[in-house]
Amino acid sequence: MKKAWYIFKEYYLFSFVFLLILISIISISAKTEEEYLSIKYISLFFVLGVLFFSTKDYIIEEYYKPFWIKKKINSSPFSNFRRKGFIMKDSELVGNIRGYIICVGIEWSKFDKRPNFYFRVLFNPMSYGRLIRKDEYEVFNNSLKREKATFFIDSIYKLYEKKIFSKHKYNHMRDDILKAIDFSKSRKLLPISMSEWKEYSLKVSKQEETFVYD
Repeated sequence: MKKAWYIFKEYYLFSFVFLLILISIISISAKTEEEYLSIKYISLFFVLGVLFFSTKDYIIEEYYKPFWIKKKINSSPFSNFRRKGFIMKDSELVGNIRGYIICVGIEWSKFDKRPNFYFRVLFNPMSYGRLIRKDEYEVFNNSLKREKATFFIDSIYKLYEKKIFSKHKYNHMRDDILKAIDFSKSRKLLPISMSEWKEYSLKVSKQEETFVYD
């Protein structure tokens, strides 16, 4: 039942609410029986349209994309990471390079036309005995702009558009990971285990919220 509600809420609810409001407004303007009958047929056409497109989105998001990601993550460049000892955890590959936990995978959000590849280098958000401050975060983020990477207070993240990344393959991605590791080491951002990193997730998200609302 929960899954059915999630599917309806995620893919159908907004469209049907919008359609209901639109039909109600149009129906009020109907003055004759013929106009009212025409509105009924038009409404049926729109309902079928919403059903078709919402169901198409559901199939793409829930079946096609996961299938494509699962298939692609077994091919290059991810197969190279597998050969280096990376293993599958929670839909991404996780391994260790120079003492740091590295996550590599594929992101394909609802609003992206194409899938994107990414890596994330994890570090201890309490490396300084406290969470990273906003001023430190801004300095670190600016330093990584040249590399087109993003600094979070518990990791360094880089996203590759698939059409661009296809030219570079594994070696380019690994070079970027090594640069991110060197960056972390030079700023004394210490390695951390995946389990410890997850334990800090709530603290980290609350701290990052303060950066936005302060």
